[in-house]
Amino acid sequence: MMLCISFPFERLTLSGDGLQYFSKSTSGTRRPLSSLCLEHQRRLWAVLSTKLPNLRVLGLSNCNLAGVLHPSLLQLGQLTDLQLSGNNFSSRVPDFLAKFSSLKTLHLSYCGLYGIFPNSLFLMRTLRSLDVSYNSNLTGTLPAEFPSGSRLEVINLSGTMFMGNLPHSIVNLVFLQDLEISQCSFSGSIPSSFENLTELRYLDFGRNNFSGPVPSLALSEKISGLIFSHNHFSGFIPLSYANGLNYLEVLDLRNNSLKGMIPPALFTKPLLWRLDLSQNQLNGQLKEFKNASSSLLRVMHLDINELQGPIPESIFKIRGLNVLGLSSNQFNGTINFEMIKDTNELTTLDLSGNNFSFEVSGVNSTLFSHIGKLALGSCNLKEIPGFLTNLMNLFHLDLSNNKIKGEIPKWVWKLGNENLVYLNLSNNMLSGFEKPFPNLSPGKLAVLDLHSNFLQGPFLMPSPSIIHLDYSHNQFSSSLPSRIFENLTYASFVSLSSNHFNGEIPFSMCETWNLVVLDLSKNHFNGSIPECLGNSNSFLKVLNLRNNELHGILPKRFAENCTLRTLDVNQNHLEGPLPRSLANCGDLEVLDVGNNFLNGSFPFWLETLPLLRVLILRSNFFGGSIIYSPSKTSFPLLQIIDLASNKFRGNLSSEWFKSWKGMMKQEKKSQSSQVLRYSYLVLTPFYYKDSVTLVNKGLNMELEKILTIFTSIDLSNNLFEGEIPEKIGDLDLLYVLNLSNNHLTGQIPSSFRKLKELGSLDLSENRLSGTIPQQLTTLTFLSVLKLSQNLLVGEIPQGNQFGTFTSAAFEGNIGLCGPPLTNTCPHALPPMEPNADHGNSTWGVDWNYYWIGFGCGGGMGLNIGLQICYCNEANAKPKCSKLYASMIDKG
Repeated sequence: MMLCISFPFERLTLSGDGLQYFSKSTSGTRRPLSSLCLEHQRRLWAVLSTKLPNLRVLGLSNCNLAGVLHPSLLQLGQLTDLQLSGNNFSSRVPDFLAKFSSLKTLHLSYCGLYGIFPNSLFLMRTLRSLDVSYNSNLTGTLPAEFPSGSRLEVINLSGTMFMGNLPHSIVNLVFLQDLEISQCSFSGSIPSSFENLTELRYLDFGRNNFSGPVPSLALSEKISGLIFSHNHFSGFIPLSYANGLNYLEVLDLRNNSLKGMIPPALFTKPLLWRLDLSQNQLNGQLKEFKNASSSLLRVMHLDINELQGPIPESIFKIRGLNVLGLSSNQFNGTINFEMIKDTNELTTLDLSGNNFSFEVSGVNSTLFSHIGKLALGSCNLKEIPGFLTNLMNLFHLDLSNNKIKGEIPKWVWKLGNENLVYLNLSNNMLSGFEKPFPNLSPGKLAVLDLHSNFLQGPFLMPSPSIIHLDYSHNQFSSSLPSRIFENLTYASFVSLSSNHFNGEIPFSMCETWNLVVLDLSKNHFNGSIPECLGNSNSFLKVLNLRNNELHGILPKRFAENCTLRTLDVNQNHLEGPLPRSLANCGDLEVLDVGNNFLNGSFPFWLETLPLLRVLILRSNFFGGSIIYSPSKTSFPLLQIIDLASNKFRGNLSSEWFKSWKGMMKQEKKSQSSQVLRYSYLVLTPFYYKDSVTLVNKGLNMELEKILTIFTSIDLSNNLFEGEIPEKIGDLDLLYVLNLSNNHLTGQIPSSFRKLKELGSLDLSENRLSGTIPQQLTTLTFLSVLKLSQNLLVGEIPQGNQFGTFTSAAFEGNIGLCGPPLTNTCPHALPPMEPNADHGNSTWGVDWNYYWIGFGCGGGMGLNIGLQICYCNEANAKPKCSKLYASMIDKG
């Protein structure tokens, strides 16, 4: 007998009279309801066991159940199927469920379950189907020993926090057909015993941390779906995938580290309709293959690999192909669009980022009658292809990173019968718009990207449907229309950076409720910052107004639900104190207010921001002492702090540096070369990256992205005094340390020997005394050293990096001797008396903090070039040398 009241439509409360009504009216089949209260579970299960003693199937999925399942459920002792998915239990998985002696099906997906999953449920002899997927706080591991008599056929743990390795005993699940464990935290290699599971039909291991070779599964002849995407698998594509597994319909190996050539037989498997091998290291040339016209492939993604040579014509003979992605490889040769005449169902074609040349003149546009998405970025195009005018189904066009010159033709805005949704013409040499000036209001453009061209003239008003708007790095010059933001109701991303826009920031921007990123940097905006920016938009995460001509004060009130992650107002004319309401922005990661006229004491109340990584206050009028009693959790993630060129005074507190765990290795053992970035538009590849350029004394270091492993402390050009705290030596991830041009005394701390990552050390123009610690020679990454204009004595240490430094690093210390200085060392030197006169300093320190718009996902290398420059007043020509260090951003 079955009782199923899933997918309900009306409300029924199972207590009191409602419970009696339910028990009388239940026919043992179905009854729809919208909410089920489990307040009287004991009575409910008792009534059901009495009225329906032979109940076998209980379906209560999507019934808005709440509360914790009670052990009295065991009174339904004959249950074989218990289906409770789509409810809100918000509790642990009850282990009493393992006591059902006949249970075959247990479905608890999307139930808000948490805690450790009881392994006893995996060991039930009768259980065949177990689904606890998409309980994001549910954790656990697979049992070390699956019983040899297990009847399990389906296991679905996707979207949970399960972890650990797959046990070798998984071979005991001889009936296993469907194993879905995507979006978990499993790791390790796939055990060899897995190859013996002959009944497998579907595997989804996507988005885990598996490594080693992909299993061949040569004996699993019935398998139809293999998803191993977003892991760390390496090695070659198993030949069994090409020459066997004839029931395979879906093969997804994207985003791994697979190498070697692609077996041609993959393209003509009898049932395969989806093939995704993108984001690997596959190489070699694609070979022609036979029987292409009989292939059932509908979707083929080979993007972001190292494939070479011409595209085989066989691919364009796959008649039913809908989606073809070949971008970001090393393909070459000439593309004649006549080649695609046989793929008359092609809707998506992406050839971006290769070395093709194209024959675009005289192309028969009827060949593209089904094309909806066309991406020809980085394809050496010199003009916008004219055949696009007749593509009535076109909604997505990417011609970025080409060599297209001149004006944008007016017919571009009418492409796709005015149904164009996505247009990217960025990184070209376009200079303007064909007249009449385009009116985009009737259009449906959601994404318009024109950044990095030479476009001139007034602001081009986008369509009201715009979501992503990027006009940055052009030559637009006008004020913004006062009601501009009324036309950006749905906009999430707006960047007008690096243009010549002027006038005031329109107050209408306070009416943009969906705006996440607003970048108006590097323009000529003046006036004050609209007060509403602090509290009007609960979604705003990035506000970048740097390098303008704004004046007045920062908004006084930042709302309690402030979601800002980045606030950058560097290089303006702002004054007054920092508003204490910034402490309401609990997600703030980057705060840059440098190069203004702000004043006040050090904002110690910012220590309450748990995610703050970058704090730049340089070149303002902040002052006073920074002595206070920080908590153990003060600035726990801080990695860049710049207080240079202010009026801070007093001693540097050892306690201050103790809490900076973000600069200590033990806190970042698992940290990789990530960047400060985040997605701002769900279900798209768009993300915004924070970037910084550091110009430090003797060092010009440009970082196109702020790496989460990059660390810097700059306290130069202040009035700090006393000794340098030994505790700085505990910051063993520190890369740049600048304490120059202060009144610091005492010796260079010997604890600096622990700063093994240090690349730049500037202690010049202080009153430091004593000898240079010999241990500094062990800092083998040190490329910039300035100890000049101090009271140091003794012989300059030799060895390792110290042999690369010039005399300029040590000049102005009368008591120093030895190479690279010309004076030789006597046997003994008297200690130097402190001298209050520092002399005039001509050294400057500056951060130039800047932004890059958005990037699209995908692995790419990041080279950090360190350009070392130094100059003095007598000789204006800087002397520069370069040091390059490679860091990789996995995207």
